[in-house]
Amino acid sequence: MSSTAHSTGSVIAKGAFVNILGAAGKGLIPVYFILITRLYGPETMGLFYMIYVMVDMAVSLTVSGLNDGVVMFTSRFAVSEENESKVYDIIANGFVISLAISVLIIVFAYFGGPELILMKYPDKNVVNSVQSIVWSLPFVVIPVIVVSATKSHLTMKWDAILLGFLRSFALIIFSVLFYFTGTGLGGLIWAFNISAVVVTVCSLIVFGFYFDYGKLFKSVLSFRVSMPLVKFSIPQNLNMTFNTFITNVDVVMLGFFGVAPQIIAFYGMGSQIVRAIRQVKLAFSGSYSPVIARMYGQGDIEKMNFSFSMVSRWTTMISFPLALIVIMFRNELLRLFHPSFTSDTTFMLLLLAPPLLSCMVGMAGNIIVMTGNSLWNLINSMTIAVVNAYLNWLFIPHWGIMGAAVATLIASLLVSIMQLVEAYYLTGARLIPGKIYKPYLAMVIPVALMSVMGYYTYLEVPAVKIAAAALLVLVYAVTLAGLKFESEDRELFVKKGLFKRRSDENG
Repeated sequence: MSSTAHSTGSVIAKGAFVNILGAAGKGLIPVYFILITRLYGPETMGLFYMIYVMVDMAVSLTVSGLNDGVVMFTSRFAVSEENESKVYDIIANGFVISLAISVLIIVFAYFGGPELILMKYPDKNVVNSVQSIVWSLPFVVIPVIVVSATKSHLTMKWDAILLGFLRSFALIIFSVLFYFTGTGLGGLIWAFNISAVVVTVCSLIVFGFYFDYGKLFKSVLSFRVSMPLVKFSIPQNLNMTFNTFITNVDVVMLGFFGVAPQIIAFYGMGSQIVRAIRQVKLAFSGSYSPVIARMYGQGDIEKMNFSFSMVSRWTTMISFPLALIVIMFRNELLRLFHPSFTSDTTFMLLLLAPPLLSCMVGMAGNIIVMTGNSLWNLINSMTIAVVNAYLNWLFIPHWGIMGAAVATLIASLLVSIMQLVEAYYLTGARLIPGKIYKPYLAMVIPVALMSVMGYYTYLEVPAVKIAAAALLVLVYAVTLAGLKFESEDRELFVKKGLFKRRSDENG
């Protein structure tokens, strides 16, 4: 491939390195859940986790599409200084529209929302907690728009710093402080809200590094709705909301069917552990998304296919050994959250499929969105949301948490297939088999060895299990090296990318 492709890959890799650091910060979220489960107990944790999931869906409804829209449109306009006013108009739209939706959701939480919640959860404590935590919504969405705006400069570090490390760190600190007040669930809510305010204040300072507040206020005062942004963002907002619903519907419906909060906490923390693997994909997609928008805008489909395969290979390459470690230590990882979490963890094996599929082929969804086809992603997510909810409704009464995991597995397979097919027919994007096969081939021997090891009880000895896991990862790494890295892997990860320090802004 040409040096231009290597240059593009270098931008993606350097941005991904920063995002991987951010993913490590977001990896503190499981630490946060471990901490609050230990401090507040599984029952309080189970109730809080249901509320946390509801807020997550509200955030998606508010800002997820605008997030992608701001990245896509500002990335296009930022190519030329002549379009500076358009950039500020897009950012102003991002702030105004997301804050307006936040206000509407807060109003709904007090008028109409309580009746809806009480239909599913008769505990009034849930209603009061939702009404308290919903005030954090404006402070959650402002940093998202700020980070999206900075990406127009192909600057990826603030996603890592603000939405990765700072948010997780603040949640941990304030949750510990409020534990000593003895306010229980209310303390967790206050900790969540204050953390959101802290991140917002820091993000507004960061915004001033890259943009002129005077020009932003001028765009706000002369506010006009950007119809291209709205037309893109509305279906994408709904799409991401449905995606979040798909991810969390199992937890919501476990509560609906009266499963004990302690069991919901057990299942929810298991899902949090496996979902951490998806951070690999998110680390790369954050830097890849604006590149997709530019490539497609220039009509260079061949280069887009090369980069699609390259980035998918990278995310697959990194996620596979992480999955091996999670499989080997899933029991120990869950007991980190609470000593009482000793039940069967087989459901985690099923829940591994969604994050792995996301790392393997999930960039197809980003291509659909960043080429302006967000309506198709909405159709996908609506379809899968209905299928997933129906399967959960069908399976949970009979098989409990295993039923919820099977429903999630089936839904993730369906959405991955739909995204691959649509990315090809809508944009011409496709994975190049010769560019992605090596990580899959390298996994054959470790998976076979792990299957054999499962029959031996001596693996329950911690030292033996650690040695076995290290052996599996080593076999994978050696096999991968034996298959020879692609030239762009060596140059981008060793010479230009992840393992060489850079002082430029993108690094």
